[in-house]
Formats: sequence, C-alpha cells, structure tokens
Amino acid sequence: MPIEEKTVVDIREQMAQLALDERYTVTEVAQMFGVTRPTLRLWRERYRDGGRAELVDHSHAPHTCAHRTSEAIEQMVVEERKRWGFGSKKILRRLQDAHPELILPKRSTIDAILTRHELVKPQRNKRERAKTPFARRYAATEPGELMTVDHKGEFRLRNGRYCWNACFIRIVSSSLVYRRTSGGRAAISPASARARGSTSAGGSTSFTSPSSRAWAASSS
Repeated sequence: MPIEEKTVVDIREQMAQLALDERYTVTEVAQMFGVTRPTLRLWRERYRDGGRAELVDHSHAPHTCAHRTSEAIEQMVVEERKRWGFGSKKILRRLQDAHPELILPKRSTIDAILTRHELVKPQRNKRERAKTPFARRYAATEPGELMTVDHKGEFRLRNGRYCWNACFIRIVSSSLVYRRTSGGRAAISPASARARGSTSAGGSTSFTSPSSRAWAASSS
C-alpha cells in the first residue's frame, strides 16, 4: 500500500473541517492534531472565510513602513543620477542645496535606491598581489642547502650555567640540535651527530659534509 503524502495545507484543511463539524469539540480536534485551541480557531475561521486558498501562509512583512523614503524623493534621486551621473554623496549635497525644506534620507539610503534601480554596479576592489621570489616554497636538493632555525629560549643547567637552545632543521637531512652555553661551547645531540658524522670518545663531533664542518667552525 503506497504511503499517502499530505502537505501542510492538506492537514490544515482536514483540521478546519473537523473543527466545523458539530460532532467534535475544539479541544478534541486540537488534541487530535497536537495544536493549541487558538491555532485551531485561526485556521477554522480562515477556512470558513476563504476556503482552501486562505490556508496558505501569508507574508509576515509589514503593510506600511513609517520611515520609508517617499516616491517623490526617490524619483528625484533617480533623475539626478540619470542626468548627471553623480554618486550618492554629490546627489545628496545637490538635493540639500536645491530643497532645504525637505527631510532627505542618509547617503546609505541613496546608495540603496541607486542599486535597486540598477543605476550602479557593485565592484570589488581587486588588489594586485605583490610579486616576491618567496611566493613558492624553495625546493632544496642538497644537504645543507636549505635550513630553518627555531630558537627555544634559555634555561639554567644544574652547574649554574645558562643554555640557549636553537633547533636547526634541514629540509634534505634530519634535524640538528645546537646548544650554546654561557662558557661559549657548542654541543650537539648524539643522535643528530650520528646522523651527520661520528662522535669520538671525548665527545667531539666530526662532520662528513663541507657545509656541516663550516657551520660547526662558525659556531664554536
């Protein structure tokens, strides 16, 4: 058995017909459809006055607007635009000088009038993007060709010296951690040292690539 589809208007019509039937009370019909009694009475009276056509939702817009711009002033704005092609600021100034006795709308209202009559075309500000060589990411292919530096701040060691941490990350190779203490010595973590060169028994580090050896010499 196919499912019977009903619209909102169909349900309202059925509800109104049962409310007009003397066999049912307003309370019974309201409980049957899960609505309040004022709502039921509203659709019943509208169905009684205009039939099914009155069961459609009406517009909730107000019928009048007290602060709406009059048709005469709106026509004056349109004529100024068509004749001289001025913008809203110039049009408002000309109307104030020509008709000081009138209460004219704000400049934004004149813009809305011109837009409504399709006398202006909204344009977006197109900003030209600055051309820079760094617009695209630099693609490194050799170890030591591109390296980023991240300063981690300072902290105090157990021996009383301060340590300044900086993390050097190479795009091609792995990361290298460099610490510079207050004594002026540079230290490199063993894991990073093994990744780049070799660590001797005394703790000194040798680097295999020329760029790494140059960096170690400048940091010491």
